[in-house]
Amino acid sequence: MSHHSSPKRYHDHQLEPAQLDAAGQKKTLSALQRSIRKGINFIEESDRMKGKNFSDRHDSLYTGESGISLMYLRIFLQAKALDMPDKEISYLAERVRLHMPRLSEHSPPAGRLSPIGGPTGPAVVEVLRQLLLVDPNEDADDLKDRWKTAMKTLKNATNNSLQTDVDQVDEILYGRAGLLWALLNFRRLVHDKVGDSGRLEDLHRICGSPIITGLVEDIIRSGKDGARLYEEEFGEPGLSLMWEWHGKYYLGAIHGATGILAILLQAPKSILKPHIETILQTIDQLRELVESKNGFLPSSLPHRHKHHQLVQICHGAPGYLLLLSSLRTLHPEHWKDSFYPSSINKHIWEQGLLTKGLGLCHGISGNAYPWLLLSTLNQAGNEHDEQALAYGTAFIVHSEKCPPMFAKTPYEYRMPDHPLSLFEGLAGAMCAWSDACAALHNQLEPKEQVPILGFPGIGGVGAIGML
Repeated sequence: MSHHSSPKRYHDHQLEPAQLDAAGQKKTLSALQRSIRKGINFIEESDRMKGKNFSDRHDSLYTGESGISLMYLRIFLQAKALDMPDKEISYLAERVRLHMPRLSEHSPPAGRLSPIGGPTGPAVVEVLRQLLLVDPNEDADDLKDRWKTAMKTLKNATNNSLQTDVDQVDEILYGRAGLLWALLNFRRLVHDKVGDSGRLEDLHRICGSPIITGLVEDIIRSGKDGARLYEEEFGEPGLSLMWEWHGKYYLGAIHGATGILAILLQAPKSILKPHIETILQTIDQLRELVESKNGFLPSSLPHRHKHHQLVQICHGAPGYLLLLSSLRTLHPEHWKDSFYPSSINKHIWEQGLLTKGLGLCHGISGNAYPWLLLSTLNQAGNEHDEQALAYGTAFIVHSEKCPPMFAKTPYEYRMPDHPLSLFEGLAGAMCAWSDACAALHNQLEPKEQVPILGFPGIGGVGAIGML
């Protein structure tokens, strides 16, 4: 009998954790700033090979042009940490516009509501860019038309998310949790009065407290129903909150419980208060599961496969760390050090240098991102935080050596299917590099703080008005 082994998913590497004294921080910051400039130049050269007259019909943040536009918008907001001159900052604003598709009105159904994998993505980026930057080269009437179209799509999506006579999907890539994250950030922009009164009134109609409360209540109810159905189907209790997707009860950040919970924890505390104990109970159950697996988080329950353990943000332990970032950042009164198993950092460090390369969803920058966010909390003397910063920075710096920018690397990596995209390719890695620059800049220049924006589409540090 012959046995065929599957290709290895990760590299047994010899990377060293980053040395981040003051000199090490400056060196790493300079290296990442150079990487971002290289990334911009690489995308610019690639852009010259294709036309720009495209619609939003098949566009999404995940692999589409609007995801690249979002990356440029995030870098624009963090330009101070990137040491960019005014000319380069103006160039970023132009690129945000040039990567946006033509907008059409959509009415996305249940299962296509999230901006990450659905048609609401370009509409969300359009709203954000019109509120957060001013491009003098744009026609005012065209901007008004695009705003109206984007708002129609978002209103339709919000209305459809609250329908009770259809089977809803709750995960982040396609479901209601992804839409909730966009609405929470719109709510922050309304609260901070970013933009003119007319636009903010439009936004308030789709992100006011009744709508946010309705979405949170529905997602929690769905999680309780999922837990009950799981126990009925498998004859054993699972978690207190479980969400089914395509016949499985996933646990990772993109398709499962850790991502949904991470977004719920970033909702207003007043809305979340009736449910916080159930959420905390579910987190503790996930912690027990991770500890029992020596730092590994199964992709789904029930866990029947001992092989092919996935260590990636969408299906593995990094998703649990992203959930912990939301909990500790926004609900420190409920934080317990025991939520952070001692084995999880070691497990991700040893198996997290993924052969799929630099991407967010299945790659190295996605695995590094939760470490980066946890390390920004700066709890002096906290062993987990210091280790997270050293590990996360090492992975992020290494990811620059992966395709598409470099064909030859110390290890063999796959070329992403969508090499420039937000969730598979270079644009997503650049978001991680830029957030890392902001974190390092803030430690070196504590009086000139630059916002940490969080994992695209999920956050992890609270809703600050950016996806």
